Amino acid sequence: MARNGERPEHRVVVTGMGVLAPNGNNLVEFWDSLIEGRSGLGIATSFDVSDLPVKTVAELKNFDPRRYMDFKEAKRMARFSQVGVAAAKMAIDQSGLELATEDRTRIGCEVGTGIGGFKEISEEIEAFALRGERGPDRISPFFVPRVIPNMASCQIAIQFGLEGPNNTDTTACAASTQALGNAYRVLQRGDAEVMLAGGAEANLCRFGLASFAAMKVLSTQSEDPVKASRPFDA
Repeated sequence: MARNGERPEHRVVVTGMGVLAPNGNNLVEFWDSLIEGRSGLGIATSFDVSDLPVKTVAELKNFDPRRYMDFKEAKRMARFSQVGVAAAKMAIDQSGLELATEDRTRIGCEVGTGIGGFKEISEEIEAFALRGERGPDRISPFFVPRVIPNMASCQIAIQFGLEGPNNTDTTACAASTQALGNAYRVLQRGDAEVMLAGGAEANLCRFGLASFAAMKVLSTQSEDPVKASRPFDA
């Protein structure tokens, strides 16, 4: 519908979805978990939490980026970019979109992320300190391109050859929802015909968990991890 003499807005539909989550490594598993009430919460297993006040986390399980991209490409990405690319591939596959026959200048990407490569930043800082005087000489030239927040959206565009609008939303917990809304408006305006939109986050590490625990925003209940996150009981 046109408003105030503006050009008509385009209708927007969802044609494909992809999910990698603590309670499902694809859309079917994720949806079944939601319907059956299966939680992805548990005591952290990927790093030591014995001295941390928060021990309950939601870990992504059995994720192998090589199923979705070349191994060398995966090594150059932070984990949040890897999961973003993987979820994007699932969404493209489900949509039935044949990228080889599409005008990819009309296909864009909008991804939300809270912090980007926070996990990799903390690991690099720790390694930098341990190297002493050799620290500055050992920093990888891929470090910055791995961790900056816009790399999930960029890597999705690179992997699938998308040349349309590309943007990243870094608005904390609202980032992914905002990305969906912004992508919707891009399509309504007619600035693109297809948008890959969503969010990617992978910040589970000791430093990250301790940082959020310091803000008192995480549950310290670990006796029954499945019941640890109950925001509406606060």
